[in-house]
Amino acid sequence: MKYLDVGGIGRVSRIGLGTWQFGSREWGYGDNYASGTARDIVQRARALGVTLFDTAEIYGTGKSERILGEALGDERTEVAVASKVFPIAPFPPVIKQRERASARRLQLKRIPLYQVHQPNPVVPDSVIMPGMRSLLDNGDIGAAGVSNYSLARWQKADAALGQPVIAADIELKADSRDALAEAARAFRPVSTGRFLIDTVREKLRRR
Repeated sequence: MKYLDVGGIGRVSRIGLGTWQFGSREWGYGDNYASGTARDIVQRARALGVTLFDTAEIYGTGKSERILGEALGDERTEVAVASKVFPIAPFPPVIKQRERASARRLQLKRIPLYQVHQPNPVVPDSVIMPGMRSLLDNGDIGAAGVSNYSLARWQKADAALGQPVIAADIELKADSRDALAEAARAFRPVSTGRFLIDTVREKLRRR
């Protein structure tokens, strides 16, 4: 495994584990998935050197965060957990309340990477990012990120935060030339110490 040292987060594996499926009924998993298969997947990822684990409050309406926090056990404070706020009424007091709720589900006092799940088409980042900055200043999160943002909107988020938005979570499909070109355009101008999260919709299986 290879790693990056990321400001505010620490040592981050270049390959992470996404946990969208944890607790989400649309994936068709049974009741025993949380206590069995999900825990096995997380343990296998840790054995392979994975330190980045991605979740969100909307995944399974909070169940993914709970399952991930429990599956990581005592190691939850030793890895880089990334979660996301879904930007409905994303005003600073609401963002703070939602981040604290995610932290409780994850059993963390501090979320290493907290991201805005997608751009709000009505509320600008000049309104959203002060809430993220407050979380940073209070030590509730280690770093701020965005998800599903265009390069232009990512840059606006940077300006509104008043410091680098450290990560951008994008969906990248290797067979899509357009997606690859967009990723290249997005990554080229960012400074050292920032990174893209390539969202791959696959399960980690034991071999």
